[in-house]
Amino acid sequence: MAATDAELKKAASGEKLSEEEFISVKKAVAKEARTGFRSTGAMQELIGKLKDVPAVEIGPEKGNRFQVLDHPLIALRMVVEAELAGSVLPPDQLKKHPSADKFPGSIHRAIKPEAQVVEIDANAFRWQSTGLYAPAGEVIHVMIPEEYVDAGWKLRIGANSTTIDIPRHKRLNRFPKIDRVYDLKKRTTEANEFLAKKSDIYNVVDHYDPPAKKMVPIRFSNVVQAPRYIHGETNVHEWRATIRSYPAPYAEIGSDKVIFMLPSSYVRRLDTPDLAMEKWNALIDAMSELSGRPKTKPFPHRFLIDAHVNWGAAFASYPINAPPGWAEAIVRGETEW
Repeated sequence: MAATDAELKKAASGEKLSEEEFISVKKAVAKEARTGFRSTGAMQELIGKLKDVPAVEIGPEKGNRFQVLDHPLIALRMVVEAELAGSVLPPDQLKKHPSADKFPGSIHRAIKPEAQVVEIDANAFRWQSTGLYAPAGEVIHVMIPEEYVDAGWKLRIGANSTTIDIPRHKRLNRFPKIDRVYDLKKRTTEANEFLAKKSDIYNVVDHYDPPAKKMVPIRFSNVVQAPRYIHGETNVHEWRATIRSYPAPYAEIGSDKVIFMLPSSYVRRLDTPDLAMEKWNALIDAMSELSGRPKTKPFPHRFLIDAHVNWGAAFASYPINAPPGWAEAIVRGETEW
């Protein structure tokens, strides 16, 4: 049901809205953002009010959590911001949001983005990590080989693939939407995310039994390195000496069976990622044996430690979403949950 003029005017006045009224107005302003702000009357008045409302810093720390229904104009501004940043605005029009430094986190001002080349498997299934981070508000460029132009490849910025449902969630521990997916239809694609996150490339062609690996170089510009441990590939001495200190605020430790994506603060002092992943591999193998499935996986499970879990204590998705309270157990390899 479309929002009424009375609901739009009430929202524009800054009055508190009931949950039902908020949902109605939320849908209306989201549609307005997607269609280019063409409405007049009460909707035009509301959009004008939202432009005047300051953006807020939202994060997991107690002082930065946001009560949705207590501040309807700010919450509706977030709805518009999420629509514009999630799919509408081109990369060069996206500016860094104030919430970015609260979550996913800040990058020290002395760190300068740079160009990096990574290899991805053109025959792989689902996401492939790059080990790179797209700084909030910075336009990055992604260059792929000519033969893969318009071949269905996509660039994902942000491992948080779920949008927080407001006002069903009345208190937010992070901005509701912090990811964006770009189609790689040209040799060089521009991308940006106003809250940013680790960038992942994935091929949309699904193979349950993938063919042999075919490694392809991909060039990124204006990115920073993220801590990333690949079990059986990453040298543990190099991990301790340099890799775990890479500047991005999100990290990965993983194997060909399971990958954990979590705030870098949890791995800065992690000396033995190899021992942790041996335990997790053993657990995944035990699960496979119990279910009668092969131990060799077509793709690894992915766990994401998120500041705000959208459903329950944790929920199964791709990636699986889990709260920050699980992170310490993950890096210690404590599998007895």
